[in-house]
Amino acid sequence: MEKLILLVADYANVDQGGKLNVLGAFGRIYAPQFPALHASLHLVVKLGADIEDFGKEKQFNVYFRDADGKILLALPTIPFTLNSKNMPVPEVNFIIQVQNLVLPSAGQYDFEVMVDGEEIGVLPITVDQIPSHS
Repeated sequence: MEKLILLVADYANVDQGGKLNVLGAFGRIYAPQFPALHASLHLVVKLGADIEDFGKEKQFNVYFRDADGKILLALPTIPFTLNSKNMPVPEVNFIIQVQNLVLPSAGQYDFEVMVDGEEIGVLPITVDQIPSHS
């Protein structure tokens, strides 16, 4: 499997025709103080499948890590199976809403996406403090 799209956004969905809709993609979060709480974001992942991926159950995992690689959030495993009869295009979309994401400090964070224990992609997120105006 290969990563086709990996991003975070304010909102995302897939319509009835299978079209991926993304609103407000971003890579930087601003917070007035730390620890900070980011109320909601949508992690959007589109993976391209190979012919040998069809019919096999796979495990999709996402980890949110700090700059030292420490896992701050491990999302529940999502099992999935690609069925070639139902998929004219060899792709699969995952849209995962993450609520109340705790950000301990300003700095660099990453979402790591894995399928069957193999890293598919890493999405860096920068967190900055909003400057105070005295």
